[in-house]
Amino acid sequence: MGVGGRDSLEVARAIQTVSDDELPAVLANLGGHDMEEVIEVLNRADQQRGQPSVIFAYTVKGYGLPFAAHPLNHSMLLSPTEIEGVREALGIPPGQEWDAFDPVSPPGRLCQEAAGRLFTPAQPAAPRLQTDQVPPEVGVVVGATISTQEAFGRLLVKLADDPTLRPHIVTTSPDVSVSTNLGGWINKVGVFAPAETPDYHPDSHGLVRWKPSPVGQHIELGISEMNLFMLLGMAGLADEMSGQALIPIGTVYDPFVLRGLDALVYALYSGSKFIFAGTPSGITLSPEGGAHQSSVTPSLGIELPSSSPTSRASPARSSGPCWKASATAWTAVRARPPTCGCPPARWTKRSWTRL
Repeated sequence: MGVGGRDSLEVARAIQTVSDDELPAVLANLGGHDMEEVIEVLNRADQQRGQPSVIFAYTVKGYGLPFAAHPLNHSMLLSPTEIEGVREALGIPPGQEWDAFDPVSPPGRLCQEAAGRLFTPAQPAAPRLQTDQVPPEVGVVVGATISTQEAFGRLLVKLADDPTLRPHIVTTSPDVSVSTNLGGWINKVGVFAPAETPDYHPDSHGLVRWKPSPVGQHIELGISEMNLFMLLGMAGLADEMSGQALIPIGTVYDPFVLRGLDALVYALYSGSKFIFAGTPSGITLSPEGGAHQSSVTPSLGIELPSSSPTSRASPARSSGPCWKASATAWTAVRARPPTCGCPPARWTKRSWTRL
């Protein structure tokens, strides 16, 4: 038996009682990465100065399955016979494939210990938001002309005054909260932070009062649209995960929806329920340049499954809502400048109760 090109009597003695049929499994089952080798490789990488280092950590794709390490196993599925073989090899009795570990067994105790660290004791259930608690009208009345973007911001400000709806609404944005008209809402509900943070600008007279605290209801992210849709996707599953539904609302620059498209698709496939507003839209809006404008996002809403896009190029008006969401959908708010006069906008129950 050779190791590193040299014969090794120690290895030969160690495997002399192992049959040829058992030898591949013995050599392949390393119980995870060889940490001594991992540390050695990391140390060698640290010694390389003035140039980048790349470490390749190889693994066995499909470990423990009949097609382990097969080069084309990415889409392979186990047959019923192979599934039974895996069950028997793992010592799982028939019908108990999904049972939890015995709580007194070592893996069962390990799972209980981890659960104690990760999950806090159950708290009394908060009151659930019922459909009949939604008022028939929001009561936002504006002037003759208003853009959908401004109407969106004023609507959230009004919802912040509703003692029934306010506790259930969570907003988030990837560093664009002010420019997407969330400032008024933030002034009323605050910004979330795990702990109280000092106010470094106590004498500031800015339009937005940025005071992070554990009671804030707006979560400001860095410039990462992928994080935005991951957060919206999880918040939109709050009812299924914790028994208490939330109304997650996110804002994002319209063309940058594409940056987080992968997370958005997964959120929709998981049945998550949330709203996001893409603004500005169109090709003639905003002095920020073409990189911040889009005309392709509506097609994504049409083509993605379980989505309900709302695309409006006209100003907000009482003839219909500028944003909506179905039970398993998101909505994109299209914000463009007013191009004509229209009657005062009046937000009704129809505008926002399809959550």
